[in-house]
Amino acid sequence: MNMEFEYCPRCGTKLNPPNGRQRFKNCERCGFVNYQNPVPTASAIIVKDGKVLLGRRRSDPGKGMWDIPGGFIELNETPEEAARREILEETGLTINLEKFFGFFLGKYEYPTSPNAPTMNICFLASIQNGEPKANDDLVALEWFSKDEIPILGMAFDNNKQMLKKWITEN
Repeated sequence: MNMEFEYCPRCGTKLNPPNGRQRFKNCERCGFVNYQNPVPTASAIIVKDGKVLLGRRRSDPGKGMWDIPGGFIELNETPEEAARREILEETGLTINLEKFFGFFLGKYEYPTSPNAPTMNICFLASIQNGEPKANDDLVALEWFSKDEIPILGMAFDNNKQMLKKWITEN
């Protein structure tokens, strides 16, 4: 998670604001730069009989809104491993990742870092084993045809981008 500092975490000096060639807050004294890199996430659009599986979020950000199953990539985990793990945790499903679908930039509302940038690595997937059952971060799961997808009810803008691309390509 990225932190937006006012003072240098190394030496305590007030950070200079971005200016000119320096795009990030920085410390003149020790050289620290407060980079705001996106946090990697992984998700999968699970497709069965022409429908996609969406989950209703249990908590904020986006409590009660729809979400594509997925989550944050953990240390030493590949995007593929993260997508499989998150889908299993949230839906109880073991999936086959059929193909890479794209990179999608977004924002996540951490309590300590509002509007934290994210980069979602999305896959298209099919069910290998199991029956969908909402767990972990989700309270419900539902299948949607491309005409039924609740674009306006999606929790995150990058989810909307992913689903619009899927609708266009299918």
